[in-house]
Amino acid sequence: TDSGIDRTAVTANTNVIRHGDRILALVEVGFPYEMTQELDTLGAYDFGGKLTSAMTAHPKEDPETGDLHMFGYGFMAPYLTYHRVSRAGELVESHVVDVPGPTMMHDFAVTENHVIWLDLPMVFDLSLVGKGMAFRWDDGYGARLGVMSKATKDVRWVDVDPCYVFHVGNAYEDNGRIVLDAVRYSPERINAVWGRIAPGFDVTWHQRFVALRHGLTG
Repeated sequence: TDSGIDRTAVTANTNVIRHGDRILALVEVGFPYEMTQELDTLGAYDFGGKLTSAMTAHPKEDPETGDLHMFGYGFMAPYLTYHRVSRAGELVESHVVDVPGPTMMHDFAVTENHVIWLDLPMVFDLSLVGKGMAFRWDDGYGARLGVMSKATKDVRWVDVDPCYVFHVGNAYEDNGRIVLDAVRYSPERINAVWGRIAPGFDVTWHQRFVALRHGLTG
């Protein structure tokens, strides 16, 4: 777990789902909050103490099994943890997925046999805490997709052009191929968007700063 992080101290304002016999309000940096049928707040919910990471605001329910696939990302190791919740609402599986650092993973995808990870170069920066959203573009982080087998949890990583993805539209398997539909932001586009989400952030300025720091420009 992240030392000193109170996962109950969150707004739970991003998404609402019903799974099993519970209604959960979600935000990606902490625990979900359980609500009644009348939308009264019952309190933070950690699946009987089994959830030890944050929970994504965009879990995926398998239409065949009824399982809920979800994950949490962390500011300190483990940076990414996969979870599976049964149709009945019990957290039955948790598994650490190795990624190199604290990437902001807002969404992911699930197909019949695989989970698709988006390991992309928007990363947590402790120096930005208290100055807005504490994430920045990092050219040195790299960009890749991870294809994880649901059965074995083995992950095959595929490098992609630097980009960021907030949301996935769909994913499916087609004769041995995995097709992923998503909105892809280039560094230039994420700069324009992030400037509204987190005022003061500038991808272009940061890229110049990194280049200068490493002696890549005059």
